[in-house]
Amino acid sequence: MTRNNVRLLLGCLLVASRGGAEMPSLSYNPTYSETVRFLVAAGEASELVSVATIGQSAKGRQIPVAMVHDPRVSPLEVTRILVLARQHGNEPAGTVAVLGLLKDIMAGRGELPAQLSRICLVIVPMINPDGAEANRRSNARGADLNRDWIYRKQPETQAVEYLFNLWDPHVVLDLHELHWNDKHGLNTIEAPQAGVSLAAMGDDSRRLQSLILARLKGAGFPARVSSWDESCNMNLCHRHYARDHGRVSLLFESERQGLRTPLPRRAAMHRIGLDAVLDYYATDGMELRYPRLALAPASPEGGPLMPELGANAAEGISLEARPAEPAVMIVSPELDRPLSGQVRLQVEVEGIGDLSYISIRIDGQSRFFSNRGPYAFDLDTARLGAGRHAILVRAHRRDGSVVEQEYLVTVS
Repeated sequence: MTRNNVRLLLGCLLVASRGGAEMPSLSYNPTYSETVRFLVAAGEASELVSVATIGQSAKGRQIPVAMVHDPRVSPLEVTRILVLARQHGNEPAGTVAVLGLLKDIMAGRGELPAQLSRICLVIVPMINPDGAEANRRSNARGADLNRDWIYRKQPETQAVEYLFNLWDPHVVLDLHELHWNDKHGLNTIEAPQAGVSLAAMGDDSRRLQSLILARLKGAGFPARVSSWDESCNMNLCHRHYARDHGRVSLLFESERQGLRTPLPRRAAMHRIGLDAVLDYYATDGMELRYPRLALAPASPEGGPLMPELGANAAEGISLEARPAEPAVMIVSPELDRPLSGQVRLQVEVEGIGDLSYISIRIDGQSRFFSNRGPYAFDLDTARLGAGRHAILVRAHRRDGSVVEQEYLVTVS
């Protein structure tokens, strides 16, 4: 990398401090607009924080990113950690945790300021703003973003991949929450199995996993470890960045205990894990056991790497969503989990004003249709039999055109 490129990178990263800027307050469960306004204010208030947008959601909302780094040290010489939160719009704990981390960094609490001389944090607090605004797992097109990482058909996953290629992080952390009735019900940290061929990066993943587990248990958080190998679904974000890019990559899942665990405690689980990772990579004399990765800015020399979130975003202009693209989706139950017994399929449509009726086909056979909402269909999975099945939900317009979405589900 040329010195000019390094200066360009640092020029994008640094935001001049405008001392005295008042930070907006955040609610118990921050909305998208609260999150963006907080990030914009953070970028204006601190030279440690630079804020940009990496793309737009399916409904046109900007997807913000915050880069946090000591401006006296080149990001080429430190460990770069990418933190991803809120792929699933109804899992707010990761967003709460990373915004709390940003608050503490700006306040100079604990060892965080010193750690930034050895670490560059790249934080995406809300990958799925449309889902967050609707309190829905999927994006506005009905897609589960954490099942879209092989082909990356959705704008949100494309935006994160762009950010990854731009910053080449050493470490990727993906923050989630367990389903309310998950059979394990414990805070979970997932890393690749020892047999997965990732060399030193796999070793670091498992060391971090053990460290986080010990920290959680020491803080009174019941926890477990999970692992994956090549036989598992590779469409998940953390597995994609480990296998396809060879990075240290962990999944955090906070437990909900049947929705009894309050949001602050769920967020605290993520924060404990984040702090453990920061401590690990900021330790004096700690040498990374894999080659340093060089940054490769994707934009022409002299131009910005990413457009900043400026005053317009803070005033709400850039927060407006565009009209929804036509979409039909099953919003309940969560179809990435095995189905059993009696199941109610709840269907929603977006952006289809001339809807005539909804139909559902299972394994090519017509099963349900309705021309009156709410669109809910009771399915006896015992009649399908165990195994994989294809569910095709279709929204039929009055002009004869069709909008459809197919799901592959497992019946246990």
